[in-house]
Parts: sequence; structure tokens; C-alpha cells
Amino acid sequence: MSKNSKLIYFINFLIAFFIVIPVFGQTRQSPPVPPVQPPNNVASTLQQNSGSIQSQSFKIAETGWKNICQIVEIEKPRVDCSIVHETFSVEEKIRMLGIEISRKDKSRSLILSTPIGVSLSEGIEISFDGQNNSKIIIAGCQATGCFGLVDLSDNLYSNFKKYKIFTVKYNDLNGSGIKIDISLNNFSLISSRSD
Repeated sequence: MSKNSKLIYFINFLIAFFIVIPVFGQTRQSPPVPPVQPPNNVASTLQQNSGSIQSQSFKIAETGWKNICQIVEIEKPRVDCSIVHETFSVEEKIRMLGIEISRKDKSRSLILSTPIGVSLSEGIEISFDGQNNSKIIIAGCQATGCFGLVDLSDNLYSNFKKYKIFTVKYNDLNGSGIKIDISLNNFSLISSRSD
């Protein structure tokens, strides 16, 4: 996969998940802006789970695995699809983890996004059912979060279909570990639609 292809996937990922539209021109007579809520179609599919942060329990909401497709018209029109999963903290109302598996031709990329305030030097650790530990280097951070990008080998991709739990671990700047377990129960079904 060329560097340009990776950059295009990375930009598409940012556009798809991190566009923030600022609100301008509010006056004192305007009603307060309500807090941002997930869209209705996402809220209806959220599942409550529990994770741990700094040895405290916190509730998370997940979107589940989804296919997201878009028409790309760079050279000639084509449809590019990605497999996406997001995890949110219910109490803090922030996204704790974004996962995107994008495909171009026969190669795939894995993009992980975390909130800002992640220890860049330690990267992101991933594992499947507590095995096959791998580290992903954080490529950089923006106002919306920090991102790790890696070419997804066929072997690593097959792990998403073979195992039951995908675990992502990262540390905040204080060194406190954050561990998020993601169910892979319907990953095979979702991935079959994009393969």
C-alpha cells in the first residue's frame, strides 16, 4: 500500500468521524447550545458495558461493528468501505476508542483513535483473547484525538474473525492504564459484506 493510499484513508477517516462544526454568532438572547448527543440511529443500537480506568469502573456505550461506505472520485468513481467500531464513555461523554479497518484493493489498514492526553511514547497495545500482543505507534494527535495507523496483514485481519475479544490498552499522561475489551461476535458477518 503506497503512502498516498494511507494518507487518503487517514484523511477519509478524519473526515468521517472528526468533523466539528463550530457555532458562530450566538448572542446573549440565544438559548444555550444543548450537549452533543449521538444520532438517533446510533443511540438506538448502543450497548452498555463496563470497563476500567484508573482502577475505577466506568460505563461505556458501543456502536457495534458497522460497514461505512462512500463514493471516492479521485481517478475514477469507486465505492470504498470501512469496518468501524466506536466506544464512548457514558459519564464523560467522550469517545474512548475509534477503530477503522479500511481496504484498498487487496491491502488493509487499521486505524485506532484515542482521546487526547494519551502517552505517545508508550503507544497503543492490542491483543486478541489476551494473546498475540502487538504495539501500535501513535502517529500524531489533533484537537479531536490521537491516531495510530498500521498496515493490516492477512494474519492480523484473520484474528478479528477467529477470536472473541479484541483488547486495546493505552496509558494517559499520568501513566494510568485504560483497557477496553471489544466483542468480535458479529465481526465476521460485517466483514463479509465488505470483503
